[in-house]
Amino acid sequence: MTEELLIGAGVVAAAFGAAVVGGVVGIGTAIIMLPILALVLGVRETVAVLAVAMTMANLARMIANRREIDWRVVVWWTLGALPFAILGTFILASAPPEALTRLLGAFFLLVVVYRRMPLGQDWHMPVRGFAVLGAVQAGVTALFGAAGPLGVPFFLAYGLTRGAFVGTMSAGNVAMNGVRIPAQSGFDLLTLELALIGVGIGLVMFAGGFAGRWVVTRVSERFFIILVEVVLAAVGLLFLIRG
Repeated sequence: MTEELLIGAGVVAAAFGAAVVGGVVGIGTAIIMLPILALVLGVRETVAVLAVAMTMANLARMIANRREIDWRVVVWWTLGALPFAILGTFILASAPPEALTRLLGAFFLLVVVYRRMPLGQDWHMPVRGFAVLGAVQAGVTALFGAAGPLGVPFFLAYGLTRGAFVGTMSAGNVAMNGVRIPAQSGFDLLTLELALIGVGIGLVMFAGGFAGRWVVTRVSERFFIILVEVVLAAVGLLFLIRG
C-alpha cells in the first residue's frame, strides 16, 4: 500500500510539473508523462490514459489563452486531424510503434537544425497548410500519445508565439481528442478504469495548465522560442533512446 501511494504521489507531482511545462511552451506535457506512465501502466494503456488527461490539460490552456487563439488555424488543422485521429487509433490497436518512435525522434532533432537555418527562419506557413499538418500530427498522436513537437516549426512559421501558440495548438487538440477518445473506446483501448485514471491525472494537469499561463506571460518571445527548441531537442533524444 505504501509503495502504491508513493507511486501515485510521484505520478501526480510529475503530471503537475509536466502541465506547467506544457502551459509555458505549448508542448511537452504528454511526452514527459509517456515514459512515467508507461512504466506503471504499459504503453497502450498510457496512450489511452493520456488521451483523456491531455484533453483536460489542453482545455485549461485553451481557456487561459482564449483571447489569443487563431481560430482560422484551428479550423484548418482540425479538418485534417479528425479522420487521421481515427486511422491512427486503428493502427495503434494492431501494430507496434517502436520503429516509428525512433523516426519521430530523428525528425524532432532535424526540426531544431531546420529552425536554425536561414530557410527555416524566413519561410511562412500558409493557413491552409494546417490541414495537412493536422492530418500528420493527429495520426502520430493517435499512435504515440504525443506529437506536439511535430507542429512546432509550422506554428512558429505562421507567426504564432507565446499565448497564441499555446492556445491555438490546445484548441486543435481538444477538437481532435473529441474524436480520438470514442475511437479508442470502440477499439477496446480505453476502458472505464483507464478513463478514470485519465480524469484524475487530467484534473492535476488542468491546474498545471493555468500555472503555466502565469509563467508564459512573464517570459520574452525570444526566450519562449529558445525554450521550445530545447524541448524539441530533448524530446528527439528521448524518442531515439526509448524507441
